[in-house]
Amino acid sequence: MSPSSNLLPTLPRSGLPILVSHALCPYVQRAVIALKEKQLPYERIDIDLKNKPA
Repeated sequence: MSPSSNLLPTLPRSGLPILVSHALCPYVQRAVIALKEKQLPYERIDIDLKNKPA
């Protein structure tokens, strides 16, 4: 596989913590609830499980 065919998502460069997730994952939902309750900023990247990144 060549480097140009990399399937990784583009990561934000905001300096915030990144939550890599799938929309239906109960563990991610729990983490999102905790982050929102604590009012902590974060970036969320949703992954398509049918087309997983390398």
